[in-house]
Amino acid sequence: MTTPTGNQSRRLNESLRSLTAYYLSSEGFDAEPSPIHSKISTALDAGLVPDVTGIPGVWVDVSARGNHRLSTDLDSARATAAMAGYPVTALVQTRGGRGIDEAFAVLTLSGLAKLARAAASTP
Repeated sequence: MTTPTGNQSRRLNESLRSLTAYYLSSEGFDAEPSPIHSKISTALDAGLVPDVTGIPGVWVDVSARGNHRLSTDLDSARATAAMAGYPVTALVQTRGGRGIDEAFAVLTLSGLAKLARAAASTP
C-alpha cells in the first residue's frame, strides 16, 4: 500500500513493519515486512498485500498512531483484507515507551474465534 495506516511518517511505518516482522519471525513465523510503494503504479502492480506477510490467513496491518483510533484503523484494514480474501485481520498498534512485544494486536471477536478454531484443529 502507498499510505501507511495511522502513521504520519513513512520511515516510522517501515520501522514498525520491520519490528513486527522480526518479532513474529522470532516466534517461529515466516514473517516479512511488505515494502511501502512510493508510486501508485507500483502499488497497483503489487496488488493488495498486508503490512506484514507470512501469517497464514491473517492480514496484518501496523500503526504507530499517537492517538489510538483502533476502531477506525481496524475497520479500514478489515475492508482491505476482505477485498484480498483474508479471513482474519489483525491491527498491530504500538504503545509508547514499550517494546514491540507489548504492542496491541487488535482483532474482532469473530477473528479471534477463527484463530481459536484453527488452533484447536492443529495437532
